[in-house]
Amino acid sequence: MAHSITDVEKFWNENPLFTGEEEFSKERSQQFFEKHDAAYYDDVFAGVNYREQFYLPQSDDKALDLGCGIGFWSSMFATQCQVKDLTSGDLSTNSLEICKLRVPSTNAVKVNAEKIDFPDETFDFVNCQGVIHHTPDTQSCANEIYRVLKTGGRASVSVYYDNVLLKMASLALPVVNFASGLFLKDKGRGRAFHKATSKEDIVRLYDGADNPIGKSYTRKEFEEMLKTAGFQEIEIGYFFFPFRFLRIKIPNVLRTVLVKMFPFMIVANLKK
Repeated sequence: MAHSITDVEKFWNENPLFTGEEEFSKERSQQFFEKHDAAYYDDVFAGVNYREQFYLPQSDDKALDLGCGIGFWSSMFATQCQVKDLTSGDLSTNSLEICKLRVPSTNAVKVNAEKIDFPDETFDFVNCQGVIHHTPDTQSCANEIYRVLKTGGRASVSVYYDNVLLKMASLALPVVNFASGLFLKDKGRGRAFHKATSKEDIVRLYDGADNPIGKSYTRKEFEEMLKTAGFQEIEIGYFFFPFRFLRIKIPNVLRTVLVKMFPFMIVANLKK
């Protein structure tokens, strides 16, 4: 059954990012944000220098954090990058409430990435990390990012990468399921990877058993999508291995190797 953008909104409203791994409450929000920061720096950014891996906004940029979720990137932009004119947009109003609590200075607004409610050439910088692979019409999202970006503006966009391990799942799913049961743990939301019925199901399960949409892309597919949107200046990079899902702790030196060999995310740094 094909899922709609309404299904996507419902899931993320009920399951804001990281809430399946840690309990959120306003009273203990600071501890929640600190744990989420740690997950990003220790896991998502493992083996890479994030300041080199991703385009980041300048302090005087009019910036959009598209699909901001609970505000990790928005917080970085407001504090480390000192961005004064920051908009944090997300389809999930519950996620936006958490983001606003984390980053009081941001302009938190409901945004559908497939149809961004801003005029052409509004922003100097657009950030969109791990978002558009959750929408029914990912191409429309890429088109919209290009549209709202000013000429000369920059963007950083990432999606799930169709890596070697996922390609193996297409050929030998029972073997991959067996290995998943041995080495991976459920970090909440019913992430039972060993019960996946296809490669596509594995990708969907990254964000939970009830996640309606999760898609992965080859480099060629991703670049073609961005070129169709209008981008010509495209720099590609790779990052992320799901270390926190493993039953054993991996030494830092091996983390770098695993990220280089089996990255699960592909990022495009773009100029218009």
